[in-house]
Amino acid sequence: SGYDAQLLIQPASALLGLRLLMSAIPIAALALAFVFIFYYPLSGERLKAVEAEMSVPIKGMP
Repeated sequence: SGYDAQLLIQPASALLGLRLLMSAIPIAALALAFVFIFYYPLSGERLKAVEAEMSVPIKGMP
């Protein structure tokens, strides 16, 4: 990325690398998470089964 800790003014390539790390990569990760959430099979009968399982108390838990 061109980052040099000894320099007071960083080169443009270092600034671009930091901008990508702070914006483009998190946006891409968020978009990928939305894709996984959209295609996760949790509706209809599957949702009812999960809700029923979650309503059963776990032995030893308050």
